[in-house]
Amino acid sequence: MQELMGIALEVDKTGKILRVLYNNLEQKVEAGMLFPMVLSQGEFASAMNFINRLKTESIVFDVPLGVNSQGEVRSFYFTGVSKDEKFMLLASNNQGLDSSIYDEIAKVNNELANQLRESVKSNLQKQSTLQEPQLQEFTKLNNELVNIQRELNKSNNKLAKLNDQKNELIGIAAHDLRNPLGVIGGYIKFVKGTSDNLSEQQLQMLDKAIETTDKMTGMLEELLDISELESGKVVLHISEVDINTLLKEDVELNQVIADRKGISIHYSSPGSTILQIDAPKVEQVINNFISNAIKYSHENTQICVALEREEKEIRVSVRDEGQGIPENELHKVFEPFETTSVKATGGEKSTGLGLAITKKVVEAHQGHIGVKSEIGVGTEFYFTLPLRSAQNMEH
Repeated sequence: MQELMGIALEVDKTGKILRVLYNNLEQKVEAGMLFPMVLSQGEFASAMNFINRLKTESIVFDVPLGVNSQGEVRSFYFTGVSKDEKFMLLASNNQGLDSSIYDEIAKVNNELANQLRESVKSNLQKQSTLQEPQLQEFTKLNNELVNIQRELNKSNNKLAKLNDQKNELIGIAAHDLRNPLGVIGGYIKFVKGTSDNLSEQQLQMLDKAIETTDKMTGMLEELLDISELESGKVVLHISEVDINTLLKEDVELNQVIADRKGISIHYSSPGSTILQIDAPKVEQVINNFISNAIKYSHENTQICVALEREEKEIRVSVRDEGQGIPENELHKVFEPFETTSVKATGGEKSTGLGLAITKKVVEAHQGHIGVKSEIGVGTEFYFTLPLRSAQNMEH
């Protein structure tokens, strides 16, 4: 016989838990939590829809929702009753309200247990007035829905585990490949620097080998970054940083690269602006924006980098006079391994990981990232960061 698991809660109209009347799940549930926090990830919308139904209906029966129980996601059947501007929510892993849970609730709140009994009895009487074929069809469809929900919860749980394994595998592979690749690159540079008897063709071959190993090392670094950020285990090393100084240094560094294409970079800011950030990671975002602007801009154009300070946040933007991105492709720019139809003007290559990494870094800092573009006019990438202290930001 299946072990009976259940929970009974009193919540307000916002879904905040006021009292825990009964709980024999393995997870801790207490007053002050929001009801969706009891459920598995991805059930927030369904949970709030359940609460909203109770605002217009006196009672709602057997709503299947996924709950984390005994180390896995299980389908529980929730019944809700509206009473005195509050809601009583009860669920068990058996469809229908089991009599033993009534008995357990009665020990805590006999009035609630009686009210639930009467509500269920009334609902059964209403159901008995339905014609038999309709009732059978309704029952069949309801059972199919419950089974689909159960399978969906299982699939989501498996996908989450597979995604974690994927990130771990990418991280291990990239880390193990990076070290020997660095050794190869070091040997090639040593040979080039210590030999005076190489022909011009041989030197060109060594330069190409160095360029290729550097590019591969960069790709592995990006894979390590994306696997770390997607795993949800990245820790931001927060310190006080003047982002104005950081931006000025990055603009000067990238101007050297931009000079090769006759591109000028202009920088404007309100002056010193102290933030609590992980400087290397934010610098990674800035350099990605500027290097992309250089990569996709035509020769003899300009790039504008601006720092703006608002009441609660700062905004950093990088605007170019490049080709622009088609509107129907903008949604892809921050997705891993996605590329647009826009081609680099100097034949530069892209892994499709850089902007995905910047998005996760900015969001880890509780900021926002975005893009605006117009074909033939140019593109602006921007991000915001909060001015308030970013304490204990661990992901």
